[in-house]
Amino acid sequence: MTRQKQGRILQMKMGSSLRMWHLPLLIVHGQNDKVVPIGQGEILFKRAKRPKFSLKVEKVGCNNALTMNDGAC
Repeated sequence: MTRQKQGRILQMKMGSSLRMWHLPLLIVHGQNDKVVPIGQGEILFKRAKRPKFSLKVEKVGCNNALTMNDGAC
């Protein structure tokens, strides 16, 4: 199974779970993320119920969007 196909399957599972989520949701995504493409985060955000918030952090990758370290995974 390709990595792209695995990503789509995970995205479908997450999308289904998010429809049942009734708490505020914050999605933080680094724009240089090489593990999870930013487009997948945007799709999950669109599928989530309100209240929801999205933060796209410039110049960071995965796992460092909150610490603001430079570099991507």
